[in-house]
Amino acid sequence: MHISWSDFALRDLKQFDVFEAQALRVQLEEVLQTYPCNEGESIRIRYDDEYVVICHRYASPKTTSILRILYEPVDVDTL
Repeated sequence: MHISWSDFALRDLKQFDVFEAQALRVQLEEVLQTYPCNEGESIRIRYDDEYVVICHRYASPKTTSILRILYEPVDVDTL
């Protein structure tokens, strides 16, 4: 499975310090290699309870694209 990064996602990484951004890239790429998801499906992965990573899995070529990393804190009132 190939992992690609959109220009938006690469720009979103700049909201983290260099070390956290590198660690996040490695973690996401490892997780997405085995993430149970069908082709054509969008994925939302929580990171650090404050961010959501939005991805999409394409069928041809078999690629998962990391589209955005957005600040979206968990609302404790809804838990």
